[in-house]
Amino acid sequence: MELFRVVGLSSIAVAIRVSILFVINKLFAIYIGVAGYAAYGNIQNFIQVCIALSGGAYATGLTKYTRDANDDPKKLGGLWVIAFLLSAGLSLLIGTATFIFREAIAVALLAQSGLSFVIASLAVALPFTCANVLALAIANGRGNIKTYVVCHSIGSLIALLLILVVIRRFELAGALVALCVYQSVALLSTVIFSRKILRENVIWHWPHRPAEVLLKLLSYMGVGLVTAITVPLSQFLSRSIILQSLGIDAAGLWEALLRVSGMVLMLVTTTLSVYLVPKYTACRSYDDINAEVKATSIRLLPLLVVGLLILYWFRSPAVTFAFSEEFLPITQLFPWQFIGDFFKISSWLVAYAFLSKAMLREYVLLEIVFSLANVAVLWSLINRVGLDGAPIAHAITYGSYLAASVFLLRYRLKSHMARTLV
Repeated sequence: MELFRVVGLSSIAVAIRVSILFVINKLFAIYIGVAGYAAYGNIQNFIQVCIALSGGAYATGLTKYTRDANDDPKKLGGLWVIAFLLSAGLSLLIGTATFIFREAIAVALLAQSGLSFVIASLAVALPFTCANVLALAIANGRGNIKTYVVCHSIGSLIALLLILVVIRRFELAGALVALCVYQSVALLSTVIFSRKILRENVIWHWPHRPAEVLLKLLSYMGVGLVTAITVPLSQFLSRSIILQSLGIDAAGLWEALLRVSGMVLMLVTTTLSVYLVPKYTACRSYDDINAEVKATSIRLLPLLVVGLLILYWFRSPAVTFAFSEEFLPITQLFPWQFIGDFFKISSWLVAYAFLSKAMLREYVLLEIVFSLANVAVLWSLINRVGLDGAPIAHAITYGSYLAASVFLLRYRLKSHMARTLV
């Protein structure tokens, strides 16, 4: 029942976020069309990398260690001090570098130096954006799902309002700036709604062993950086392969397909991050965590299948509504893409167990190997079957990822937990 309560609360936030994605996708479809969607994907990937490098990469670790220290006010406060100070230093460093090289980045990502102010806005907003990410991670770790969902929802509403305000005057450039800065603006509402969480049963202070806390966060940051770099890099390389082999329109259609897939996955990923990490962390034996994986799979995966079938049934009106008729060719790619999405979510149910038990090496290995494998399989298929090769590669990659995750769950996780209990 707790899973369904989380799903219910998450659905509110996700409904708002999906609405925002519809607006953004519609705007991009109108103003840049199929051909410009490749540039849109590049800027999204760059934002993800900047946030990860500036501290967002250890947000999952902050959630875990907050959960572990909930009954120790001093330990909790010391953890948060180090987390925020580390992020402040990193975000200033990355933000400064981004600002200095803004014109070169704009040319590489957006194909025109005239949009360098978009990159500059990201650089300026970065410290506040990362503070918002960490505050949300703390709310999750403290187990206050309602506050976590409310803050996410308000942040999404702020994004929508910013886009609606600036798009009228600045058009595409305004929408890009809104994408870069909205999370920094949302920090104010996050602090207001989570102020009780940040003050109750916690003593903010400099920890007695700062190096120990720092190393814990950095270990998770290493994992986060692998994901933050390999996934965007994989997408960038795949986008480049499609662009060179099939042309810019095909690259734009593939990017739009990723947007659809992202909206499909959003509810599930929100639920997993809010529910599974704390739940898996609380499990003290392999049998407990294995039972939790099975129980969550039984409850969640049938709902996922139903949702994917409904979306497939209404694929044409859904694509027309979210984008435009120009994007209708992507409906032919839905079957393989949705099969891959099913495998991807199924594998996450297992992979989150590795993160919750600090099995970082296994998680990193999976991410690196299968991100590279996805590019290799896509490259081998694109010239044979055309754009269909991209979703087929997605399905093959994540089907293999799922098989590897299950294998590691049965053998590596079991022996790892047995050693930690001794």
